[in-house]
Amino acid sequence: APPAPIESSFQLLAYQAALHPDADCLGWRPLLTPGYVAPNPGAPHDESRPFLWWSYATVQELAVKMGRGLLAKFGLAKGDTVGMYARNCPWWAILSLACSSQGIVVVPIYDTLGPNIVQYVCNHAQVKVVVTTADHAQKVAAALPSCTSVKGIVLIEYNGSVEPSDTSKETIGSAFSNI
Repeated sequence: APPAPIESSFQLLAYQAALHPDADCLGWRPLLTPGYVAPNPGAPHDESRPFLWWSYATVQELAVKMGRGLLAKFGLAKGDTVGMYARNCPWWAILSLACSSQGIVVVPIYDTLGPNIVQYVCNHAQVKVVVTTADHAQKVAAALPSCTSVKGIVLIEYNGSVEPSDTSKETIGSAFSNI
């Protein structure tokens, strides 16, 4: 049993990382690359391809760096909100745990809810930072003049491999290292 009550997703991660640091924690199948002929042509993932994994220790390390970086770079405090505007990917999970590690609230922004959803969610939830991908960046930029609480944008990119893409390495490296 844990030594103290677990009150957040990050606390659960930290507990499991202490018990099983090298065990598989966060897994995904790589995205299909252009020109690849999948056995099931309509599927976004080839289910015959193996999962790629990050260990509990790696997920915890990434979450702590990102969480501390959000506080340091944007001056966020416990209870502040961060909007996540991206498709599901490993970085979505890391951001959620990062925010949990610092008492920050993650607010999902779903583009299926209409063209003004970024502005609506940012203003309604008083979002301070929007984390997004290149394919959503223009929508976020267009909404910013009407989003008075947003202090900044973090651009992430997911290329389907174990490592973040070059864009994410640069963004995460500059925003969340040296902490």
